[in-house]
Amino acid sequence: MQEKQQTRCLVSVIVPVYNAEKTIESCIGSILNQTYRELEVLAVDDGSTDQSLALLRAMEAADGRMRVFSQANSGVAAARNLAINQARGVYLQFVDSDDFVPAQATQRMVEAMEAQGCDMALAPYTEVIGSIRQKRGFLSQDMVLDQRQFLGKLSEHPNSFFYSVLWNKLYRRDIIVRNSIRCDGRLPWGEDFAFNTEYYRWAACVAVLSEPVYEYIRNPMGLALSTSRQCVIHPWYNMKVKVWLYRYYVRLYEQVGLYEEYKHVLPQYLFKVTINN
Repeated sequence: MQEKQQTRCLVSVIVPVYNAEKTIESCIGSILNQTYRELEVLAVDDGSTDQSLALLRAMEAADGRMRVFSQANSGVAAARNLAINQARGVYLQFVDSDDFVPAQATQRMVEAMEAQGCDMALAPYTEVIGSIRQKRGFLSQDMVLDQRQFLGKLSEHPNSFFYSVLWNKLYRRDIIVRNSIRCDGRLPWGEDFAFNTEYYRWAACVAVLSEPVYEYIRNPMGLALSTSRQCVIHPWYNMKVKVWLYRYYVRLYEQVGLYEEYKHVLPQYLFKVTINN
């Protein structure tokens, strides 16, 4: 007698796209080839001027799990917000259009969250620069952290990609919807960090994985490096944005009742350089 398979929860994978014709097929292919099959891929073309949208439409026609949206160029925050509003999954995962997702990444994060009843999964990532590959992240073993423990870890590395980016994490959509969490389109950069500080307020339990779930491809024309160049060119504007983000950071610790405990270390965020770890 054939054993009945357990129904698994849908994961909505959100991919903002802008002029990514050289990488988008590899990126989307890595998502659709996940061992976890219960996926919908929400790709949002943000007014690309190359063949990105045409490639997305072709992939949509070939795989029913793809849903493609198009908008006038409005920025990555607006693209992600559009997809969040359209998502139907129990979980949300974010991927950038020039990166790559290892085949078991989604499955490992879903299983870690469900095994412990957690509100978020967090894992290291692999930084790829040409042929050089380096594991990045501050937590080196599988573990479960409650909110207080997790925010203690965050306070130690407030400027880290590991805690601030979206793409090495898995989120519960109901938390995002219930608390109206969205990317702040007013920010020229750091909207991912702002999103996370809003989400961390409601994450009572975090499942930490020890092995990477993402390949971050260092692209000299990519968003992260172009943002870094602008910070060097316009240092005073950079500081203005950091002060704005710092308010998000302080508000998080105030809202969860930990501000007095961490108020002496929180200002480090303003003076530490963002590190790719």
